[in-house]
Amino acid sequence: MPSFEVKIWGFKINEPYPSKCTRRVCYFDHCQEVEVPCGSKGTKLYEVIINFTIPDFDQKNESIVMQCANEVAYVASGMIGEAVHYCGSINESCMADIQNAVAMADEKVVETFHNCLSQSGMAEEMIQICEVKVYIREINI
Repeated sequence: MPSFEVKIWGFKINEPYPSKCTRRVCYFDHCQEVEVPCGSKGTKLYEVIINFTIPDFDQKNESIVMQCANEVAYVASGMIGEAVHYCGSINESCMADIQNAVAMADEKVVETFHNCLSQSGMAEEMIQICEVKVYIREINI
């Protein structure tokens, strides 16, 4: 089944990650390479995504799906935006709050999406095939 995504929030952050470095250690005439822990920083991109998976629809039902997708994107972005607003600065505790907001938004989005499709007159068997999920995508860049 075809799917599409809507990005509703994103943030780049420099995060430390553990790695191993090689250091040359010499004692008198004898040298050897030794692995030692060292910290590195990498940039990680966090994105809150809504993924819609739908069957192939005719033009009318596809239009209904897109209208309902806009509605749930609005609902989810409000929930995520509120969590981000109350964080102040983006840090580990903020990311935990955003993860909680994503979990709540996921439940609300599924309910809102299916209600919207139902109120638009789409057949119940078609509604049950449609899937929607809110999640956080992490990308190392």
